[in-house]
Amino acid sequence: MVTNGGKHSLYNVLQALLDPGDEVIIPAPYWVSYPEMVKLAGGQPVTVTTTADTNYKIPAEQLRAAVTPKTKLCNLNSHSNQTGMVYTPDEIRALAAAVVETDIWVISDEIYEKILYDGAEHLSIGSVNSDIFERTIVSNGFA
Repeated sequence: MVTNGGKHSLYNVLQALLDPGDEVIIPAPYWVSYPEMVKLAGGQPVTVTTTADTNYKIPAEQLRAAVTPKTKLCNLNSHSNQTGMVYTPDEIRALAAAVVETDIWVISDEIYEKILYDGAEHLSIGSVNSDIFERTIVSNGFA
């Protein structure tokens, strides 16, 4: 789908997928609009705080622990628009397994996928295998 920017695409997805009260896991730090878009779509943002110890990434175990029966999806942003961190391919594979195991969706905000430094490698979570492919919505853009 073509939209008027990355934020617009994310908002459209939330409007299409969320029912009132559905939870969306948002690793923090995060882009300022994420929780507000969830609220506007009738959902409940669930902020999961990350720390310097995990390089401001949400480990798969932390994602699993945050999922409740109300969780509909997780918002994944790699490279993060707050810290610049990039999930490694192994971390993406582990998160993909957690998403599939917990039976939720993932919105993968990949707007910065081409901005790589220091040997970092981008792996889209939707490309890991066919199970996660069916649960992934990728948001990207160009300018």
